[in-house]
Parts: sequence; structure tokens; C-alpha cells
Amino acid sequence: MTHRIPVQTQAYACMLGGKDRKTLFIATSGNTMRSGKIEIVQVDIPGAGLP
Repeated sequence: MTHRIPVQTQAYACMLGGKDRKTLFIATSGNTMRSGKIEIVQVDIPGAGLP
């Protein structure tokens, strides 16, 4: 592990994407079904390959 990315609630999945594959999409959720969201962070190193 090289970095930690703070999120507002609990993260349960993530994936790099975007045009340059430097956008990290983090799926998060809280205590209710309506509290889920996708948080987005720009990173320095792009993803490689396909999921």
C-alpha cells in the first residue's frame, strides 16, 4: 500500500477509468440504502489493462 484515500463513508469497491485511466471511482455506502454514492479522485498513475 502506498497511499490512503479518505472517503466520506465506507468504501467497498473501486476502479480506475476515464479517458486517461487516472480517475479512481470509489463505491461507498453508509447505514441506509440511499446513502450510497460514487466518489471520484484523480490519481497520478494510470490503470493498466482491463478489469
